[in-house]
Amino acid sequence: MIPPPHQSMRDDMSTEVLPALSQVQHGRRLSTLLRQLSSEGTGRITIAQIVDMIGNRAFGALIFAFSAPIALPIPVPGLSLILGIPLLLLTWQLMIGRRQPLLPAAILRRSFDRRDFARIVDRIVPWLERVEQVIGPRHLWVTEHIGERIIGSLGFAFSLAVLVPVPFGNMPPALGLALFALGLLERDGRVILAGGLIGTIGLLILLGIGYGLAASAARLGGL
Repeated sequence: MIPPPHQSMRDDMSTEVLPALSQVQHGRRLSTLLRQLSSEGTGRITIAQIVDMIGNRAFGALIFAFSAPIALPIPVPGLSLILGIPLLLLTWQLMIGRRQPLLPAAILRRSFDRRDFARIVDRIVPWLERVEQVIGPRHLWVTEHIGERIIGSLGFAFSLAVLVPVPFGNMPPALGLALFALGLLERDGRVILAGGLIGTIGLLILLGIGYGLAASAARLGGL
């Protein structure tokens, strides 16, 4: 008997996600799949289940699925750590030019409560549905191979910022990542440029906070 896809992922040391196609699983929009995923079953939901559901959209869909929840002001304990580490891996692989994402089994086994996931999806999907109606191929040079590597480099920096434990400080970098993802999905360079601007502003704010804290600590140490 062939084990179900999510079981295979748990048993392997790593899994490779199928290459991106023009639409999510047989033409369904990402918003539709997220609603379906949040409404199926009870208990906890694993990263492997998310990958199984949206796997054939490769980097764009996965980066969006892991960054959009962090961009929302919804307090879910440990969310930035659970989703931030996959973001680091995905953006690093995009930066080095991989064509298909690779996630280790230890990350795929991570899970969180399905009720929290459903609450997040309820906040994300109405906004996502509106965005899906207006984005499309524009400024295609941004999404070419070299452009993807630049997106991956910036995305890796934003992913590091997502892990910084500053209240609401990781929201702008996460929003930048979510816009990167949507731009990759629809080959919309304008959306990618907007994501780069928002994420960079968020990164600079975090760096400013870090510098201020370090300067304060140095002053206190000199007393």
